[in-house]
Amino acid sequence: MEQKTSLNHQTPPAAKPLLAAGVVSEIADKYEEQVRLEKIDQKDKRQKIKELEQLISNSMNKPIYKMLYKPEYGDYRQFVEDVAAELRRRNACC
Repeated sequence: MEQKTSLNHQTPPAAKPLLAAGVVSEIADKYEEQVRLEKIDQKDKRQKIKELEQLISNSMNKPIYKMLYKPEYGDYRQFVEDVAAELRRRNACC
């Protein structure tokens, strides 16, 4: 006895279970709420990224000489020149 198998495994439309309108509506509400929450989350993350980029920018633009300078080093301009000369010397070596 031969069994014939069909390659089409789709359920006939009449046999598909039907969801109640209330269930479908509730699922649609949850879907819309999830989309709304995801948009809020993405907006929050973009804001945090902007804040971090600003922190990075501020960090890169810090006046490092002023942070390292102490009055006992003498004249500030001379201090900057001396340190800059040392840094150029080090960079020339490598």
